Amino acid sequence: MPGILAVNLEPGAADRIRKVNIIAREGTRSRGQIVQDTISLVFVRSGDRLTADAVDVIECSDDGLVSVAGRPRLSTIEVEDGAGGRSVTIGLSREGRAFLGSAAVGSGTSRTGLMRSGVEATLRAAEAMMADRLTFSVMDLRTLQCGGEAIVLLVVVPTPPVGNGLLVGSTRIQGDPVEAAARAALDAINRTFTF
Repeated sequence: MPGILAVNLEPGAADRIRKVNIIAREGTRSRGQIVQDTISLVFVRSGDRLTADAVDVIECSDDGLVSVAGRPRLSTIEVEDGAGGRSVTIGLSREGRAFLGSAAVGSGTSRTGLMRSGVEATLRAAEAMMADRLTFSVMDLRTLQCGGEAIVLLVVVPTPPVGNGLLVGSTRIQGDPVEAAARAALDAINRTFTF
């Protein structure tokens, strides 16, 4: 269908389609029209009868960027040592709402491991913000030296896939490496999605 960038089908019982997750280009067609067209297409192709609440649509702006007002902001960073070990909790805020994500850190983990936990916690908070319509996994995380600056470079894979299937984020490390990792994760997802 025109304007559709990616589709993910969630199977139900007896190999039936339970849910359809769609990423669409914003402004091409109304959300309601996309839902109705999807219901019709699924019925014609598979015989499965879906309801409107079984079709979830996320819209991406025309240029692939998010307007500044819609972007989440990094609000809190906590690294805690507890009975279950060390963990990182990242808080994101958007339009007055807060979303939290956490990730465990192995004992004696290196700075890169701590940074990876910061990325994972940020991605979990972003998933919560998107009501788990997308999930993110880290493909690669590196610290590079460039022009005398330490830089975090991150590659994230969204599911269902979007565009070429890879999101890239980067930021300079200015003090706290966990904060830099969280900002690199935000950089990767902020460039792509309308939240």
